Amino acid sequence: MNNEKSIIDLAREAQEGTSQDSPTASAPEMNSGNFSNVPQDADMQSALEGLLENVHDKLKYVEVSLPSKGLFYPKSDSRVSVRPLTFDDERSLRNMNTDNMVTVLTTILGACTKGIDISLLTPPDRLFLLFKVRELSYGDDYKLEQNCEECGVKNSLTLKLSTLEIDYLEEDYTVFELPDSQKEVHIKPPRASQLVNVDMDSLMNDLFKYIHSISGVSDSTVIEEFIRRTTVRDVDVLRNKIFIPPYGMEDKLMFNCMKCNQATKAAVVLNEYFFTAS
Repeated sequence: MNNEKSIIDLAREAQEGTSQDSPTASAPEMNSGNFSNVPQDADMQSALEGLLENVHDKLKYVEVSLPSKGLFYPKSDSRVSVRPLTFDDERSLRNMNTDNMVTVLTTILGACTKGIDISLLTPPDRLFLLFKVRELSYGDDYKLEQNCEECGVKNSLTLKLSTLEIDYLEEDYTVFELPDSQKEVHIKPPRASQLVNVDMDSLMNDLFKYIHSISGVSDSTVIEEFIRRTTVRDVDVLRNKIFIPPYGMEDKLMFNCMKCNQATKAAVVLNEYFFTAS
């Protein structure tokens, strides 16, 4: 049996954060498309342009608004530009493996967007841009499969990506008061790049790293000890504010089971149809 992981497995692991991305892993070099067989003759070039006359507009960058409205990025506004994948981009995906998959997806995202530093993206903004690249590349239809919670039957669904609701950040949620200690907290939203290969225990142990200050105190040692000694309700508020931000792409789809008609939720995730036309 072939034990190599498919692109589908790799993509799913990359979203779930379960990859074992090596610190030394590097993405396959992006091909610029400067092939030796590009027509140099004027007639050949004209023929090629004629064949591509209906394609140029489909490869243009499209402006989109980030769910965060760009609040957490220096020298950035809410809008960035995104383009669909090219043949060369997709070919780089075919070279993705367990060691370099996070790096490859980051490289692809960097190649398909402009106006933002990809390394600074927050998780909701990164997921939004990945799905926007997918929508522009392969179309609006996205297939999902979900087992019914009631009867267990597998349901095949087709989601229109353009219908997903986007919660845009209306105000800065990074400054708030804790319920029990009644101290004002200023948190630092985590970047998607910080959460790769991080388990829940590590996140909880490093909670203090995502806090800028508490009641004006910014010493990390003091903040870490405060977390240990305050109430669990304070800690729960901190955890939710940091890791469940109030903005981003809708990640759940409600549907009625085709067999028992039970209302069920399906998670909107990267799956085997992410890098293919549905």
